[in-house]
Amino acid sequence: MKRILVLLFVLSVALSGIYAVTATDDNVKVELDLMKLTGDKASVVIGFSKNEVTDFTTSVESYSDGYSLVPDATTGIASNEASQDKLYVYARITSADGVDVYLKSKPLDGYTVSGGTSLSAATLDWSISGDSDFSVSFDSEKTSEAIITHLAGSADSPVSQVYCKQLTIKTDDFRPISKQHEANYWEQNLVVTINSGS
Repeated sequence: MKRILVLLFVLSVALSGIYAVTATDDNVKVELDLMKLTGDKASVVIGFSKNEVTDFTTSVESYSDGYSLVPDATTGIASNEASQDKLYVYARITSADGVDVYLKSKPLDGYTVSGGTSLSAATLDWSISGDSDFSVSFDSEKTSEAIITHLAGSADSPVSQVYCKQLTIKTDDFRPISKQHEANYWEQNLVVTINSGS
């Protein structure tokens, strides 16, 4: 019985000490504003890279002098399949709106030599694949294809996502065109761009 009385007494002293202190209210507003990451409601950064881009902070290594395909004389096809130099397309997107990322180009323009005169009839069709659900052939009829689709969120909940795909490039057989037009060099710009509102 004595133990119970002692415990009750200690507890009552402790409680009376708490209530004897004068309390004042204070507050701090805690904010988490994702829009401050970009300074705006949407941010889209797209491009090509030597390395895989896995998040918003990955450093991007660019091909500033172009990207070379390796020709195979036995098949007449040039590609980057065996190349040590990988080519990636990436997109870092924060947006409440849907965004489609496109690859745009046209057939490769043929030349007698690099920096030489363009041979208008010596164009070479080529194709690019990014994975099992993306493939496009750039020819006289096809000039663009969506490679990445960023789904819409809401004004209060923009979606932030990083996308990256390794690109595999192959040309059609260059031998007949090279022989007929004496073309020994081809080039073309490959453009990554966006269309919003998907």
